[in-house]
Amino acid sequence: MLQKFGFSQYESQVYEMMVNAGQAVEASAISKQSGVPKAKVYEVISRLLDKGILLDSMLEKKKMYRAIPVDQVIQKLTSQFQSDIEQLSLIEQKQFTPDDRVWNLVTEESIYAYSISLIENAKKTIYISTWKEIILAYLPLLEEKEKQGVHVEVHVVGEMDSKLQNLKYFVPTESQKELKKFQNIVVDDTEVVFAIAKHPAWHSIVTKSEQLVDVFRDFFYRDVILTRLSDKYSDILQNDAEYVDLLSKLRY
Repeated sequence: MLQKFGFSQYESQVYEMMVNAGQAVEASAISKQSGVPKAKVYEVISRLLDKGILLDSMLEKKKMYRAIPVDQVIQKLTSQFQSDIEQLSLIEQKQFTPDDRVWNLVTEESIYAYSISLIENAKKTIYISTWKEIILAYLPLLEEKEKQGVHVEVHVVGEMDSKLQNLKYFVPTESQKELKKFQNIVVDDTEVVFAIAKHPAWHSIVTKSEQLVDVFRDFFYRDVILTRLSDKYSDILQNDAEYVDLLSKLRY
């Protein structure tokens, strides 16, 4: 449980065991009930005492230990996290020299955070093509950027409504069921973040390469053109076996 917050496995085992115990426990019992080796248990207990997660006291000449309640641990971790964030914000960040290299970015949370920052800093244009469930997280910010005068064009996989002036969407057919979840964001014709779902994770590239920015902006308009063609000539195209076969080869 506590490992997600920077605690070791043994620290997490001891704390969880003591919370479940609901009473004061001596070191030998902690080792036995938590599964932490005797040779390690005093070291682990000492670290938890230093971190303010355990309390200790002498009871009948025995050193006893008790866990602080979970709600207090949550409050402590929340306060520490906020303090760490405030300290991080004080670091003076130098501007990176622009380059045309391709950078890899992983984890869905990191990709989302980078994309939000990219959209927030847009000055002129935003082109974004993605799926409905992904665009919903960006929609309020995109609408706000449009109000600020930024030219926003959006293409969505999945039917939806929006206040955005330039939004196109299409609903995948049965032959397009192999389409992978993706997002393609091009901002100010200077930077792109392209992400695609590769089960079970997301992978992304970020670049300011002029050539690649042009390529991914063209990808955006490819999506728009295919949607316009499908909308306008659906009766003809859906009966064209070659066209349907070509569509089925698209993966994003």
